[in-house]
Order: sequence, then structure tokens, then C-alpha cells
Amino acid sequence: MRFVSFSYVSSNEFKEPVSWLKRIDPHLRVLEALAVHHEVHSIEQIDYEGKLEKNGVHYHFVGPRMQKFPISLHRLIKQIQPDVIIVHGLNFPLQVIQLRQYVGKRPKILLQAHADQLPSGWKKWAQKISDRFVNGYLFTSIEQARPWIVQKIFSSTGKIREAMVGASPFKPMKKEEAVLITGVKGNPALMFVGRLDANKDPTTLIKGFSIFSKLHPAARLYMVFTDPIPPEQLQQLINETGTKNQITLCGKIAHDELIYWYNSVDWMVSTSHSEAFGMSVSEAMSCGCVPILTSIPAFKKLTGAGQVGLMFEAGNPDDLANSLEKAAMKDLTKERNIVLEYYQSHLSATAIAQQLEKAALSL
Repeated sequence: MRFVSFSYVSSNEFKEPVSWLKRIDPHLRVLEALAVHHEVHSIEQIDYEGKLEKNGVHYHFVGPRMQKFPISLHRLIKQIQPDVIIVHGLNFPLQVIQLRQYVGKRPKILLQAHADQLPSGWKKWAQKISDRFVNGYLFTSIEQARPWIVQKIFSSTGKIREAMVGASPFKPMKKEEAVLITGVKGNPALMFVGRLDANKDPTTLIKGFSIFSKLHPAARLYMVFTDPIPPEQLQQLINETGTKNQITLCGKIAHDELIYWYNSVDWMVSTSHSEAFGMSVSEAMSCGCVPILTSIPAFKKLTGAGQVGLMFEAGNPDDLANSLEKAAMKDLTKERNIVLEYYQSHLSATAIAQQLEKAALSL
């Protein structure tokens, strides 16, 4: 089959291919895996025009285009004559209607969800119409598509398929080598990656860890975040719970260096209330970190509904502490191997490419 992958969003700040392709590396890994058995084209809208072939994928850099009436973009897609078109993002109904008019009835059009908000007003009406021109929708978890079905934006649950957006660039390495770089300590060593906002819920994390750490004083928690400074109340909570010697606020760490951190710690903990993909969790799992996650749709999909790691109720510190206690009783080496095997079979670039192929053939 011949695939075309693209988004209607332009990224004008990027002016050459190398930095842009590095930025979207997790997605490219899936396209490269798909290109092993299929012809794959990726259309990129940055401030650059040209073509590039890399690892079997044909890249078309077309420069930023008009979003409402992307005539030249649709003309290019028609020239490629794809069998399957993957559009990243759900909130472009007018453009999708135009796309179908350009390419005709033959190609299958699949829209891949990217943390898109439910539409309202005229856009909701437009999306109901555009659904007639779409063959299928790709979500990390079918459960995430339920609000769209309930609101009757999608005409049928039969159009929903599951597929991750990207694959981890990381791989396992010897823990001893990683620790020499990070200096991580702790038995066990835990890691959190994310913003310090209400959705990521660091309050539940710290409260749950503080309960667990009373019985496990050697435990250490490392928190990686992009916020410029941690909220004052967060530092106050750490002081109040008596965990200031067990919790390290790492701040921002360059993405390329996270491989050493994921390979240094034992568990990856996320207290999120909502996630579209959970890419940081997927990256941690690719290094063998045992995931301890909230039981939300995206994380249920990432772990096979708890086939690997442990799950707890979002916003419940006591339930988190219980899960940490259960994890402490498990054979870490065995759990690590289970995580690595599951990642390869369900979350790797090859596995996701197979999901896309299966979705295209079944719709």
C-alpha cells in the first residue's frame, strides 16, 4: 500500500529538515517501520521546500500553506495517488471535506487523534458532516473516543481503531553505566516526568510517596519537569511530609539525556488524570522501567489494562502507596523483562506500524 501522512498545522519556526525531523523523531520511527513493507510519504509544512528520502520514507517539505483552503497541499496528495491518507489531528473538518473532494473515493482517510478537544458550535456541526468523508479514526485507546461517539460526532464505533502516535527512541542499557552519569540512588528509585500542574497532579505523587517512604526509608523519588520553578506549595508539601531528603526536584533535563535516567531508576510513576498518549511512559518502558500509573484510558492501553506494572486510582494517595508497596514485593528483574517484552510486542515502532497496517486493511 502507499501511505501519505501529514498534518494541517504549519511549523514556521523550523527552517531546515534536520532539526524538524529530530523534533518529530518518535513519529518518524513508526513511518520508517511502516516503510519496510509499504511505500510511505510524509508531507511536512515548515519554512523550507524540497524533498528528502530517509530510511525508506519520502519526505515532501512544502513550506507553510493556507490552512482553510490548502489547495496546493491537496493537489500534491492527489499526485502521490495514495491508498491510505493519515491526517494528524481531528479538528480540521473543512479541510478534510476538501481533501476528499480532491482525492476521490478510492483512498482511505484516517484521522489520528492528538489530544484534540471536543468541538462546539459550528465546528461540531462541520465535523459531523466531515465524518461522512472519513473512513476511520485512530486513538491510543478506543475508550478515549467515547465522548465523540456520545456527542454523535462520529457516526459509528466501527470507525475507531487503536494505534499509538510514536515510538520511543530509547533502549535499555546497563543500570550501572547509567547511574554513573545520573548519580541516581535509592532502593527503590522512582521517577516522575511531567509538568507540575493539576492534571499531572504532583500533590498526589508526593503524598502517596511519603506514605510509602515511611516503611521504605531508602526509597528515592526523582521529579523531572519543565516548569521554570516548582510551585511554592509543592516545596512546602515536601517539607511538611518530611520527604525533602528523599525527593529530588531535577527540573528540566534534555530529552536525549533521559535515556540515562530511565535506565537508572526502577519505577516510572505517573499521577496524571488525563493523557492523550503517555509518551514519557512509553519511553520509560522501552528502557525497562516498571510503570505505576493511574487507571486512565491511555495508560490502560499502554499497559494492556495492567498486564505490566501496576495501576491506581487517580487523585488517591493511599491507593498509590498501596501500589508502590505491591511493586516493592515483586521480583524487579522479572518485572523489568516483562515490561521490555511487552514494549517490543505492543509499543515499538514495528508494533505500531502493524497497528496502522491492520487499521487500513480493516476499514
